[in-house]
Amino acid sequence: MEAAAAQLSGPIVHSKQRKIAIYDFSGPDKRMTELGKQLADDLSVALAKTANLEIEDRSRIEEQTKQVFYVPEIVADPEALVALAHDLGAQAVVVGKISCAKTSR
Repeated sequence: MEAAAAQLSGPIVHSKQRKIAIYDFSGPDKRMTELGKQLADDLSVALAKTANLEIEDRSRIEEQTKQVFYVPEIVADPEALVALAHDLGAQAVVVGKISCAKTSR
C-alpha cells in the first residue's frame, strides 16, 4: 500500500490540497465490502506517513456514510462522495474500485 500512497501523494501535494477524505473502495456490483474498507483504511495510514497531508478520520467518514445513505453498502457515485467530503471539510477525495481478475483457461 505504501507504493500506491507514494504514487498518489505526488499529484495531491502538487494540487495544494491538504485535507483528504478516503472512502471505502467499492467491490464488484458497486457494493461495499470488508476488503474495500480495509484497503481504504490501509491507504489512509500509508498516505498519512508518506506526505504532509491531513487525512480525514475514517470513523467520521463511515458515520457520515451511514447517516446519508439508506443502504450504506451500496456506493454512491463519485460526485456524491465529493459533496459529502466537502461537508467534512476535505479538499480532495480518493475512491477506489475492486474488480475481479479475468483468468484464461
